[in-house]
Amino acid sequence: MKSIIKLLPPLLLFVILGCASPEKVYRNKSFDFSVTYSSQYKIKEFKFEEIQTGAELTEGKKTISIRAMGAGTMYDGMSFDEYVKIAASVEIQNFDKLVSLESFVSQAGVRGYKTYWEVIEIIPPDEWKEGMVPDRNTVGPIYYFPPKEKKYIGQQPVKVIMIDSYVQSGKEKSILEDLEKIAESFEYL
Repeated sequence: MKSIIKLLPPLLLFVILGCASPEKVYRNKSFDFSVTYSSQYKIKEFKFEEIQTGAELTEGKKTISIRAMGAGTMYDGMSFDEYVKIAASVEIQNFDKLVSLESFVSQAGVRGYKTYWEVIEIIPPDEWKEGMVPDRNTVGPIYYFPPKEKKYIGQQPVKVIMIDSYVQSGKEKSILEDLEKIAESFEYL
């Protein structure tokens, strides 16, 4: 009987842990933040590639990016709250305008924003015909958090830490759930 009791707690622990997918932690020591993600994802870190540093998480066709983004020097004096309103439109090609901006607070109490953006479709020159009008789609969410302290990548100030997956709104429900869990886990080191 005693041997069964001794085995019971580890067995329960195994059952409990076996039901949840194990998690890993990505730590970005350059910008003092971390996020937790499912171990199903493979991680590829990139360090100081021109205007960004961070990681990409991939699992099958799903990709989630976590990166500290440099902004042009003309945005150096702009506050985080104001920069978020234009961030994707100045950082990402064909992101035209902000559709929605919602305050978001991670489990660690870090305040950021959850955003959606209007994107203009790219029509390759060889497919362009007179009278064609590019489609516009809503993309998101993109989560933005402020850097812990003011830092630069080269000459460019880092205004935001961005977590995104580049999926159209309402598409790929499982990746959107994963994206939100990662954003919820955001914390400073």
